[in-house]
Amino acid sequence: MPTDILGISFAVFVAIGGIIGAVKAGSTQSLVYGLVFGLLIGGTSHAAATSASRTTILAPLLSCLALGIIMGKRYSETQKFMPGGLISAASLLMTLRFAAKYIL
Repeated sequence: MPTDILGISFAVFVAIGGIIGAVKAGSTQSLVYGLVFGLLIGGTSHAAATSASRTTILAPLLSCLALGIIMGKRYSETQKFMPGGLISAASLLMTLRFAAKYIL
C-alpha cells in the first residue's frame, strides 16, 4: 500500500505548528487551524496516494492552497516570516506538488 510520506510529513508539520502556536501565544485559533488542516491534509494525502482515481488529488491540493492563502494573508498583514511566511511558502510548494501530480 503506497503512502505519501511527504504529504503526511507536511501535515504533521502543520499540526505541530498549530500546537506550538497555542502553547507559545495562547492562540486557540492556531491550535484549531493547525489540527484541522493537519488532519485534512494528512488524510487526503493518504487517500490520494492509495486511490487509483486522479480526482482524489484535488482534496489535498485545495487544502494546501487554502492554507497557503490564509497564511499568506497573515504574512502580508504582519510581515513576520514565522509562522505566516514559512507555512504559506511550504503550502505553495505542496500545492505545486499536488498540481503536478494531478496534471501528470
